[in-house]
This record gives sequence, structure tokens and C-alpha cells, in this order.
Amino acid sequence: MPRLIHLSDLHFGDILLNWGHLKAHGQRYSKQLLGLANHRFNASRTFNEEVKAKLIERLCQIEWDILVISGDLVHLGTDPEFKLARESLDPLIRKGKVLVTAGNHDRYTPATMGRIESHFADCYPFNEPEPVVTLGPGDWGFLELPLSAPSTLGAKGRFMGDLEVYRRLILERQGKPTILYGHYPLFYPQGISEGFGHRLWGQKEVIELTELPGVKAYLHGHMHQSWAIQPRGTGLWSINAGGSLTQGHWCLDLSSSDLSPELHQPPF
Repeated sequence: MPRLIHLSDLHFGDILLNWGHLKAHGQRYSKQLLGLANHRFNASRTFNEEVKAKLIERLCQIEWDILVISGDLVHLGTDPEFKLARESLDPLIRKGKVLVTAGNHDRYTPATMGRIESHFADCYPFNEPEPVVTLGPGDWGFLELPLSAPSTLGAKGRFMGDLEVYRRLILERQGKPTILYGHYPLFYPQGISEGFGHRLWGQKEVIELTELPGVKAYLHGHMHQSWAIQPRGTGLWSINAGGSLTQGHWCLDLSSSDLSPELHQPPF
């Protein structure tokens, strides 16, 4: 049966991140220093390189048709981090169709613009000159929502495209099953909230895209948890894979338009 795998927030760079790394790559100011400190004191165990390697090895051994990585491939957006991410993920890119999007850490500052596009130029959407719906198994279509804007301060996102263009791309599918994916959450489980400086500007306008005919799921990361919810009771799945390395990644059966997300535990 056609299968989709959903990962997010891998944050490659554990073996690189230190003051010398920042200084050598021109990132030694307030936001980068805060990011380095946050990684060292809060996140280093969460983004363990050995767990990433085991996860990639497992995904190389199983069958899947589409792999979606919904942002934060690296931690501070430097070229060595992206090189490490590309080398680590290359076995999966050679195995099947890999779809990516930039997270706020991939575009950590204005100086990081263009780096994810360069290192993953053969992956959708960066292998396309303009927004298109890429096709998967059967009638399934996939559309990346570009939500991560570079910033010198904070981690807020904003939609980086033309909402009317994306609306037209979805409507042109005439109700065929479509999966949208981006980095930032649009919906939250009961009891979970997100700080103002960490969330997406203009959520309401982006949410309207998920209400169009045929949209079956929205895949994202950003918050380092794993959840799958149906926020409106209309069949739309909102799936967070931000906890891929600690709580598990998602598998979706694409053999019918009725999705049933399954959480697969991380390979400790």
C-alpha cells in the first residue's frame, strides 16, 4: 500500500555547534549565541545524533513512497550544518521522493537565506521554479506552505507566498485528495498553547487554505511534540511530527482518502 512518512525538527549540528563554529561562519551575535546556549543547556539530548542515525537506518530498511520533513533540519542555519544534514539524509533522498520545507532554524537569520534551497535543490519544492502541486501515489497531491521568514530576533513565522496563488492551486485539483505541509502549527490540542513570539503571523488566513475541497491533512513541526488531531470534526488531520526523535514519527496509509495516522516509536 502507498505509505507516507512524516518527520520534523531533526536539528542536525550537534557535533558542530560551538563558539568557534559560530565565529568561523560569521554568526557570533546575540541570536546565534542564544541559540547555541539553548541547544547546549536545553536541547542537546533531544536532538541526539545517534538517535537520528538509527532513525535514518530504520527508514532505509522499510518501504515508503513519500517522505515529508517539515522543517528545522538544522539548528543555526550554517552551511556546515546543512552539509551534515544533506549527507545524513542522502540515503533517504536516493531511496524515494523526499519533500522538505524550511523551519525557523533553517532560516535563523537573514544571512541564512538560500542555504536550504542550495543543499536540497533536488527536493520538492526547491526543484521547482514556482509553486506547484507535486503528485504522489494515485490522485494524491502535495503542496508546501512556505511559512518561515528569516529574522534577527524571535521565531515568529509568516506566509512567504501569495495566498491567492495557493488557493487556486488547491481549487484546480477539483476535490482530489491533497496534503498541505509547512513548519508552524495551525491547530493545537486542548491544553496546549504557544507563545506569541514563537507562532505564525496571520494563522487565520493560512487556515482558510486547509478548509478548501480535497484537503485531507496539514503536516507540520516546530513544537517538539507528536500529535494528530482533527480540529474541526470535518475529517482534516493536523499532524505534528516535531517530536520525531523523542516521541515518534508518523506513518500515513495513502491507499484511500480516509487517513489513519500511526505513530511509530523512535529507535532508541
